[in-house]
Order: sequence, then C-alpha cells, then structure tokens
Amino acid sequence: MDSFHFDSSSFDVHGDYGTGTDDEASAQSGLITITYGYSRDHQPDLKQFILDLMWSGDGYIPLYLRVADGNEVDSAMFGTLMADFHK
Repeated sequence: MDSFHFDSSSFDVHGDYGTGTDDEASAQSGLITITYGYSRDHQPDLKQFILDLMWSGDGYIPLYLRVADGNEVDSAMFGTLMADFHK
C-alpha cells in the first residue's frame, strides 16, 4: 500500500448527555465522553463526539475506525493514532 488517508470529524448531538462521575472508570471501560469541544460547525452550544477514520489511498478501503471524546484535539492525536495503527 503506497498511501493512507486519515480524517477526523466531529458530530454535534442534541439532548441531555450527563458526564460520568468517575472519568478514570469511564476511560478504562472504553466509554467516550460526549461534551463541548471545538465546533467546526460553529455550534459551540452543542455537545459532540469525534470519529477518526483511516482508509487506503489505492482503493478507499477502510482500515481503522475510532470514536473519541468530543473535546479531543486532532493535532495531538494524529501521531498517536498512526503509531497505534502500525502496531
């Protein structure tokens, strides 16, 4: 495979999403946090979650999918996600 494409998208959600009282327990269980974050849609009043997707450049075959917390920073995670994928 010669190339990969990687993208991160945020999804705004409506409704009442509570936060867990024990963030460490939530992280260990694999639950994500639906929370306020940087809104690319200019909707800072809505909570969101993040979807990361990597696909092959030669056939658009999905290779890696990850759902993440709504306040995760793309630039901080891209390197980590690439390293995880190569493992």
